[in-house]
Amino acid sequence: MSVEITEIETHLACCTAEILAFPQACLRRECRRANRCLHVNIDTGAPACLINFGPEHLESFTLIYLIALAARADLGRQGMMFASPSAIERELQDACVEVARNALPGEDAKRWMAAYRARENLPPPSLP
Repeated sequence: MSVEITEIETHLACCTAEILAFPQACLRRECRRANRCLHVNIDTGAPACLINFGPEHLESFTLIYLIALAARADLGRQGMMFASPSAIERELQDACVEVARNALPGEDAKRWMAAYRARENLPPPSLP
């Protein structure tokens, strides 16, 4: 599965790269030391370290970025809680929700955090 992101939101992309520990493998010393994405591609807005990784890592990045983008926009709206009963899917969704929480804009924070707390009270996923 190959999905290409046409327009990227820099802060969310950096949070996505950080949850995947990309800064630890970045060629830029500042990023490795801070364990954060501090350099981005000026043309695309993507973390600069993405060029260091192969297609399998980029697919993971893209998947988490897109789910986090959806979670940030829709968590708590119309019952969308990003809380699958499947343990494997739930682990991915948990990571994506954390990325979304870290890149949350201030204007929607109150509603989003209420949904985030409600999500934490949902039953745990079933084992595979």
